[in-house]
Amino acid sequence: MNTDVAEVTQTQKMPVLIWSQAGRLELSSREIPQIQHPSDVKIKIHMTGICGTDLAVITGKEPGIGGVIRGHEAVGIVTETGPEVSRLKPGDRVVIDPNESCGKCRFCLRGKRNLCVGPDGRGMPIAGLNKDGTFAPWFVDAGVVRTQAAGICELGSCSPYGTAGLRPPQFP
Repeated sequence: MNTDVAEVTQTQKMPVLIWSQAGRLELSSREIPQIQHPSDVKIKIHMTGICGTDLAVITGKEPGIGGVIRGHEAVGIVTETGPEVSRLKPGDRVVIDPNESCGKCRFCLRGKRNLCVGPDGRGMPIAGLNKDGTFAPWFVDAGVVRTQAAGICELGSCSPYGTAGLRPPQFP
């Protein structure tokens, strides 16, 4: 989602794309999120990609949670940070890491954060899947932001998967 088209201010609601209770993607509006916790980071989303998971939900191959703002492959600019944030500052360009490992479950304690079962044992919170994501102009969360250098990780992890079925063109 490119938000340069329609700027919003701190006092307005923002447009968002949610997965509706009716089982479809719908345009809705929400209050612009604000810093709630000392470790929160507020990001002005510049662009959000459409992930294979988004397509799987839209086509009915995977379930979607109603009312959740979709989107989790995003880049943006930090606009505000909570008082405990020291590694980022307003103006920093960032890539969103949608996975919010708890750091406390048996997997996280063994260094296997990718297998996190979440703080309540019901699964890892993931922006755009089971908690609000980035198909919106603003995103606020703690610990899910990486510097722009992290963007190469997504490219390196998705490209082999996305190109696995490609074949060279056949010419007559």
